[in-house]
Amino acid sequence: MIPVFSFIGESKSGKTSIIEKVIKELKNRGYKVGIIKHSCCDFEINKKEKDTRRFQDAGADSVAFSSRDKFFLFRKNKEEVSIKEIIEKYFDDVDIILTEGYSREKFPKIVISKEVKEENLIYDNLIAVVCEKQINKRIPVFTFNQINELVDFLLRRVNL
Repeated sequence: MIPVFSFIGESKSGKTSIIEKVIKELKNRGYKVGIIKHSCCDFEINKKEKDTRRFQDAGADSVAFSSRDKFFLFRKNKEEVSIKEIIEKYFDDVDIILTEGYSREKFPKIVISKEVKEENLIYDNLIAVVCEKQINKRIPVFTFNQINELVDFLLRRVNL
């Protein structure tokens, strides 16, 4: 099973920035990294003037874009695709998967927060916190600048 870690936190907490830095560090160490972002809201990917978006706007239920080095799939769903299905179908060729969101899933979680509050620490399977202030908890705490240490911690957890 490919190890999965979920980065969770409030909007504008710095999740994307931390994940970007973790990706770069994992890539520097030679790992293949997959990312899955969860959104509870509708989202847009294509710019309006691009062909794939025009096909979507015309009513296509599925649109794929493929080139020599990239593949993109847009597909309308009747219900949300489970993370398990996403991993099994599209992420079988990576060493590690990072998610942004998926707070209800059972994956190990890292809370990202500018200012940690008690309600940020109630998640099942919480393994670490990234914040700027030290907190009195029995959980590892990393600052926003301790990316190498955070990556070391994650890799030790899964013996990579």
